[in-house]
Order: sequence, then C-alpha cells, then structure tokens
Amino acid sequence: MKHFTDIPRRGRVLRVVLTAACVLAACAVPAAAAAFGTTLSTANDALSGATSALIWASFAIAAISLQGVRAACHASRERARDAAETQAIEADTAGEQATDAPRG
Repeated sequence: MKHFTDIPRRGRVLRVVLTAACVLAACAVPAAAAAFGTTLSTANDALSGATSALIWASFAIAAISLQGVRAACHASRERARDAAETQAIEADTAGEQATDAPRG
C-alpha cells in the first residue's frame, strides 16, 4: 500500500476531492429530503435520515483515517527495515576494512 505522500500530487488532490464529494453527497440526500418534506412525520424521517447520513459519513472519515494510520505504520516499518539493512552493510564494510588493514 502506498503512503499518502507517495501518491503523485494530482492523485492526492483527486482522492481528497472524491472523499469530500462522497461525504457531502451522504449529507445532502437527507437534507434534500427534508427540504421537500411538508409534514412533521416527513421532517422527522428526514432528520432521522440526516442523522444516519452523518453516522455513515463519520464511518467513512474513520476508515480514511485508519487507512492513513496503516500507511504511516507501513512506511515506518519500511524505514526501520532500510535503516537496519544500512547498518548491517556498514558493519560488514567496517569488518572487511579491519581485516584488510595492514598489520605490523
């Protein structure tokens, strides 16, 4: 999985715009239903729908946040692995230089 900052800028902007559009659409549908509602029952149904949409939007935001956390953890593991490999290579190089040094 790519880290969010590894995605090209245009892709990041597109992801943010699409996420915002989905959240707005989830909130706009019940609001539109409320605008056309004329009775208290319809308004109550619309309010219930709006609450449901907000709950689903919060789930979507949480999922996106979780994806970001997972990506950050993955990137952190990759950096730690790269650092360990670099240290191992440096230790091997230092060991080789120590054995190649002239004694005398």
